[in-house]
Amino acid sequence: MKKKRITGWEGPKKQDEKENIPLALVHAPEVRILACEVTSIKEKDDEVTIVDRDLEGLTCWSMADRTLLFQYVLGPDNDKNYELSKVNPTKLFNKISMELFHGCFSVSAICNQWNRSTKVYTWILQYKEFTGGNGDGDLLVKDWITLAWKTQIDFGTLTPKQLDEWYGNGWKDLWDSHYSDNPKMHWKTPCNSAIPVSSDEALAVLLYSPMPNT
Repeated sequence: MKKKRITGWEGPKKQDEKENIPLALVHAPEVRILACEVTSIKEKDDEVTIVDRDLEGLTCWSMADRTLLFQYVLGPDNDKNYELSKVNPTKLFNKISMELFHGCFSVSAICNQWNRSTKVYTWILQYKEFTGGNGDGDLLVKDWITLAWKTQIDFGTLTPKQLDEWYGNGWKDLWDSHYSDNPKMHWKTPCNSAIPVSSDEALAVLLYSPMPNT
């Protein structure tokens, strides 16, 4: 039986490396190490190629990668990068791609990640305004999100996991330092008599009101 040759793989990785080591630390300009989990295997004749998301035009962003990105633009010592993000974001994303990630993330991938993160940040601000802070202790985060949907307030696709990541990794504070007073980041909460003013009313709306369009 003819042995198949495997290409495109640098060898096994420890499981925790995928999430905790940023691409900027495991990649060098000359050497590319597989940093994302394998998502597909392409087989042709006697050659098997293991393809990761980055090679396919998709990206696998670890929390460490996003922390590096946010610090690079919003960190206290990076005011020049923040100012550049306002006047010429494409130039900044090119700089990030080459200097921070050594070309491992494309300009398009960085732009998409930044835009997604901006959306998540606006949803978190909306959530905070709706709950009057971080939410009442009687309700879980997922319950507040469900409650907001029932009262037709849009949190997008915000999840409890995202809230944990943003608060736990300090991303919320980083973004607040530049964007908390930006009116474009805040959506006006509509005046609606269904919006609760106490935790008891919140629980009542959550438990007994029907879902929209049902």
